[in-house]
Amino acid sequence: MIQKVKFSLLIISLSTIFTACSETPELTLQPTMMKQTIDMSSPSKFYHSLPNAIKERKTPEKMSAFGDSIYQVAKAKQWIPIVFGDTAIFLYKHTSESAKIQVFGDLNGWSDTKTPQITLSNITGTKLFWAIYKAPSATTRVDYKLVVNGTWVLDPANNRLAWGGFGPNSELALGEYVYSQYVNERTSGNKGTLSPNQKIHSDSLNYDINYKVYLPNGYVRSEKYPVLFTTDGQEYSDKQLGATTIVADNLLMDNKIKPIIIVFVDPRDPITATNKRMTEYVNNRKFTAFLAVELYNKIKTDYSIIDTPEQTAILGTSLGGINSAFTGILRPDVFGLIGIQSPAFWYYPDIHNLYASTPTKKLKIYMDTGTIYDTQADALQMENTMSSKGYQLQYGEYDEGHSWANWRARIDDILLYFFAH
Repeated sequence: MIQKVKFSLLIISLSTIFTACSETPELTLQPTMMKQTIDMSSPSKFYHSLPNAIKERKTPEKMSAFGDSIYQVAKAKQWIPIVFGDTAIFLYKHTSESAKIQVFGDLNGWSDTKTPQITLSNITGTKLFWAIYKAPSATTRVDYKLVVNGTWVLDPANNRLAWGGFGPNSELALGEYVYSQYVNERTSGNKGTLSPNQKIHSDSLNYDINYKVYLPNGYVRSEKYPVLFTTDGQEYSDKQLGATTIVADNLLMDNKIKPIIIVFVDPRDPITATNKRMTEYVNNRKFTAFLAVELYNKIKTDYSIIDTPEQTAILGTSLGGINSAFTGILRPDVFGLIGIQSPAFWYYPDIHNLYASTPTKKLKIYMDTGTIYDTQADALQMENTMSSKGYQLQYGEYDEGHSWANWRARIDDILLYFFAH
C-alpha cells in the first residue's frame, strides 16, 4: 500500500523556530571574545546552536555583524538551505528588515494558492530572513525560486541548480535523497554520437517533423540494435534536461545495458518552432500512425534495428506520457515497451477506459510519477487498471515534483528495465 504523507509549514520567528525540531541545541566554546559560538560539525548542530549564539550579541551592531557572519559561513559550507532529515531551513540576507521573501516551487505547485505558502521572517536585529520547510520525507527533492519583493530570483547562496523547460531553478534535496550515478557526463570513456536534426515529411499529419538519432559507441551496420523513440526529443536529448544520451553512454560503459539506438522526436515546427505537442500527444491517431509507420519504417531503412515490438520502446513525459500509453494500446505490434513518466492522464481521462475495456496487449510497461503536485492520483489509478489487466509493469512514486530533474533521475531505471543485459 502506498502511504500518503502529510506535511506542514512552520513560519519561523526567533522564539518558535527551534521548538519545531526535537533535537537539543549543542554549543561549542571557542577562544573568542564571545563565549557562545556556532557548532559547525553538522548542518543540524549549526542550526540548533544559533539561538544562544545570537542572544550573546548584546548590541544591534554586534547582532547585525553576527547575522552577516552566519550567512557567510552557511554559504561557504553550502548549507543553504540548511538541511537535516526531512527538514530544510531557507536562509536569505536582505538590506531591508521589511523585505518580503517567499518561496515558490514544486513544493507548493509554483502557486500562491497551494500549501505550504512559505514567507521568510526577519531575525530581529539582523539582515537575515528564514523559514522552515517540513518535507514529505527525507528523500524529497524539489525545484524552487525565491520571490524577493515581487521579483523571482535564484537562491543566491545555493549553487545547486536544476534545469527545466524555462531555464534554471534552485534545487533542494533533503537529507536522504540519493542522486542517480548515471546523469553526469564522464570525462573519459567511449561515447555514442547524436546526429543533427533530420527531417521527415509526414503524410499522416501533412507537415515536416525533425528528429535526432543517437547511435551507441561501436555501432556497425552488420549488427542489429534495440530502439527507443522519445517524444519531446529536444528535451530528452538535452544534457541539462533529460540527459538521456549521457545516461545511455554511462550504462553502456558499465556494461549494464545492450547497445541501443535512440530516436528523439521534436514536436516543434522545423521552420516556425511552434510546439505542437498539445495536439500531437493527446488522442491523435494520425500522430500514432506517423510514429508506428512513417518514422518507424524510416528508421528501419536507415539504421540496423531489431524489428520486433519486444525490442522497440516509446517514452514520454506529461502529455508525452499520455502519448506513450495511447501508442502502446493502439500499436502493440510495433511498440512493445512503453515508458510513461508523470502522465497527465487528467488531460485525456478516456485513456483509463481504453485500457480497462481493451483486451490485454503484450506490453512491458514502465510508469513513474512524483508525489508533490505531480500526477500521482491519475498514475495510481492507471497502475491499478494495468495491474488488474495483468500487464507487466514497473511502477514508482517519488517525493518530487513535475520536473526534468525528477524525470532525468529515472532514465537509468527505464533503460535498465527495457534493455538490461
